[in-house]
Amino acid sequence: MELMALSDRTCDPKYAKLAEAAEAALVKSGRLSGHNGLFLDKVHPQTGTASGSSSMGALSDSFYEYLLKVWLLGGKTAAVKPYHTLWEKAMKGLEEDLLRNSPDGSKSFLATTGASATLTQEHLACFAPGMLALGSRTAPARLKTQYLSVAEKLMETCVASYTLTPTGLGPDSYQFDSSSHLVPLDKEYKQRPEVVESLYILHLTTEKPKYREWGWKIFQAIERQTKVECGYAGIKDVMTSTPKKHLVDKQQSFFLSETLKYLYLLFSDSDRVPLDEWVFNTEAHPMRIFSRGGDTGFKIK
Repeated sequence: MELMALSDRTCDPKYAKLAEAAEAALVKSGRLSGHNGLFLDKVHPQTGTASGSSSMGALSDSFYEYLLKVWLLGGKTAAVKPYHTLWEKAMKGLEEDLLRNSPDGSKSFLATTGASATLTQEHLACFAPGMLALGSRTAPARLKTQYLSVAEKLMETCVASYTLTPTGLGPDSYQFDSSSHLVPLDKEYKQRPEVVESLYILHLTTEKPKYREWGWKIFQAIERQTKVECGYAGIKDVMTSTPKKHLVDKQQSFFLSETLKYLYLLFSDSDRVPLDEWVFNTEAHPMRIFSRGGDTGFKIK
């Protein structure tokens, strides 16, 4: 997105072409590995051989996010349509290969497949409900309903990872036990933005009040549990009954630029940042959608 935007602003396609070359290599490696719309999370820089796992978590999340957002940023033109096609195929793979249910069927989550297959969901994967909701806004009726249905189910699980802890804050990863109880694995609260980001996009897309209500509870927990004299801290164990005794002496850079920004926007007027005019990059910086068609030479062959 960033290099594509730079080419658009400077009217010089060389920046977008650099990104195009990297993207083409990733697409080629994915095709060679026989992916089901999904990509493995590692590529050998010399051979181009793909390996590892497929997930919506670490090492993969922004890749899928940008397949959709490059298309939106480019004005949904023919020049960037191949990215949207790849995204649609990936979402089919998400539903077929990654989407799982807890043993009692009450909660949906995104697993990891491949070399490191696991039924664990990372906090990072909670960007996916927002991504699906964003994609639904321009999808045909059948896919719109499908994307939103999956997004809302995943959102419930992501929010539950917060509300079911004593602190009201979410762990960095979790799984479900045989009784369908959500069990934190990495118990640290790392101030991540993905849950509130998805709440914001789902609120704008559905206008359902519950997304603001859930966001308010998360904000209150942040204020109550993590606010300190000079800023906001992390928490080592979200399951503790004494969080102030288990603070992490660190305020993440993305806490201000993403987590609090999305919370602010969640409670702002819906037209504060119109999603038909702006696209957020993966660090929550708004980028204006191209007005001249997005033809910067940025194409997948």
